Amino acid sequence: MKKYCWALKVTLTLAILFLVFANKTYANVIITSTRIIYPASEKEVTIRLENSGQQASLIQAWTDKGNEALTPDQADGPFLITPPISRIDPNKGQSLRLIYTRDTTLNDQESIYWLNILDVPPKPMDSENYVQVAFKTRIKIFLRPKGLLGDPIQAAKNITWKLISSDKKIILRGTNTSNYHVSFNEISATTIEDKYKGSGGMIAPKSQKDFEITDKPRNYKKPTSVTYTWINDYGANETITTPLLD
Repeated sequence: MKKYCWALKVTLTLAILFLVFANKTYANVIITSTRIIYPASEKEVTIRLENSGQQASLIQAWTDKGNEALTPDQADGPFLITPPISRIDPNKGQSLRLIYTRDTTLNDQESIYWLNILDVPPKPMDSENYVQVAFKTRIKIFLRPKGLLGDPIQAAKNITWKLISSDKKIILRGTNTSNYHVSFNEISATTIEDKYKGSGGMIAPKSQKDFEITDKPRNYKKPTSVTYTWINDYGANETITTPLLD
């Protein structure tokens, strides 16, 4: 009996932790954009939140450099958010001001940070036995220094790809020579007849990254091109097919 109770407690704890960090699809409060573009020359950028639920929510906002385990009091992003804590009533919205607090002339490449929105629903009025679940949403903040050379559209179009391995796994190496991050929803190795689908990811400025194609079929044929779907500044998907380099 004690072992059963212990297992039940562990299961409930894991379930709660999963819900706390669940995808934003389950939260009442949503961010109206999928990414934030912050020109460093701007004094501030406005972020719009909407509460589509039937009850009020208390939200807390903070930024980080990429460690999603950080709590609000450990936030290490170079931004000030006002208000950092606010209540959003049902079917209402709230605007947050994101203010960059560092020198805008230090970098010659785009930098990436993360915005966190914690959505805490109120305590139920008609029950003393309940579990309160908070939902955290994270989206990317792309900080663009003033006078940054190039543009994000050409950055995505100019990604070059090379087949690194096709023995046990198909591995594609993408090279980004631009000053911008390029994000992908899907990357596929393609032949004239077939498409071997892979997952997405992101390549940082002036860098390379390897992507594994997991659905290699038995009747495998060596791919000759890559089809990739990249995400533009507005969160829309654009698809490009380009030959693989030798």
